[in-house]
Amino acid sequence: MDRFAKEIDELYKKCNMPMTIPVPLIDIAKALGYGVFTFKLNDNNQYTSGAVYYDDKKIFVHPTEPLQRRNFTLAHELGHIWLGHDEYGDRLVDKRENIESYNTGKSKTEYDADQFAAELLMPAEDFISYWKFYKNVAILADTFDVSGVAVSIRINNLKGLLHDR
Repeated sequence: MDRFAKEIDELYKKCNMPMTIPVPLIDIAKALGYGVFTFKLNDNNQYTSGAVYYDDKKIFVHPTEPLQRRNFTLAHELGHIWLGHDEYGDRLVDKRENIESYNTGKSKTEYDADQFAAELLMPAEDFISYWKFYKNVAILADTFDVSGVAVSIRINNLKGLLHDR
């Protein structure tokens, strides 16, 4: 059903934890050996949403973005880690304009990390069940601990499945 469902199942198995809603992102990061931090804002990083420092096993997220946005960023960075996007070196930094939903010129790496994050945070089976029951973006955003924008994009991406069931 989801492109990365098998990888996400493997992730939960490796972390030795059950799938839950909302997803325990920090626990997953810790199980993979990564610490999660916010970074100190300055002129050079104010437009950075997140970063992975592979060698140091650290994930950084923007300190002032809303929690739901930081959750998506953290899931996105976990996607980079799990999908092996460390071929570019020691670190990967995601600028906000590279991961915004309206950016249609994303690299395959960024697109895949976004898809992984959406599927990790909002598993299709659970998402569809909640949507069929509530049909309310705000309730689903609260349930999955993501932004309304993330829910709306997930609805759009699952549109066929939402109508087929």
